[in-house]
Amino acid sequence: MKADKNIATYRRMRAQPLWRLLASGNGPTVIGLLQAHLYEQERSLPASILFER
Repeated sequence: MKADKNIATYRRMRAQPLWRLLASGNGPTVIGLLQAHLYEQERSLPASILFER
């Protein structure tokens, strides 16, 4: 039964947007750009400010 539970958990995870981003071909590029342009204390910011950076 533990394997069934793990499989169900992984299937739920794969449906999550972040997991899909990581698994995509452009995932590492997108994450690298976000990491470079967002600072530690800034988890979100308006699109206009992100585009300026």
